[in-house]
Amino acid sequence: MLRMTSMVRCTMVGLAGIAAAAATAGCASFQPPARVLYAAPRGSGSTCSRRHPCSLAGVQQQVRSVLATDEGATQDTVVHLAGGAYRLGTPLHFGPRDSGRNGHTVTWTAAPGAHPVLSGGTRVTGWTASDPAQGIWSAEVPAGTRTRQIYVDGKVATLAQARSEERRVGKE
Repeated sequence: MLRMTSMVRCTMVGLAGIAAAAATAGCASFQPPARVLYAAPRGSGSTCSRRHPCSLAGVQQQVRSVLATDEGATQDTVVHLAGGAYRLGTPLHFGPRDSGRNGHTVTWTAAPGAHPVLSGGTRVTGWTASDPAQGIWSAEVPAGTRTRQIYVDGKVATLAQARSEERRVGKE
């Protein structure tokens, strides 16, 4: 609301014929509203609108396209992430092509009231009880999988530790 008021005031000052220096000083703080783009975990749109949100990769490409134009140099860009889990198969990289220009910013944030989670985790399925008496379960994971934590039903669980002699045998 204040930004629109500033624009109207600046226009009126210019029309009233007040000195150009005063008009320029009053208008210097005017910023156009930010361009807002939207992403969702299952987004597949190409306009990145609230009604047709993009995927993370899609919205990142849209941001890069905007930044490559003159429009990208004249206003801030805000990316709203809808709630839910964004499962990443590869890291989400940000570089110079993802940064604002001419003092304008690019902000990635949760949409109002949303709680997005960007996860590079691997969903593990096919669990079997390997020692039901002790409550020990196991599942196959892809070769080379390295993990620091495990969640069961959204809660941190204890990760099994191999005994030192088992670790040695596995490395031989």
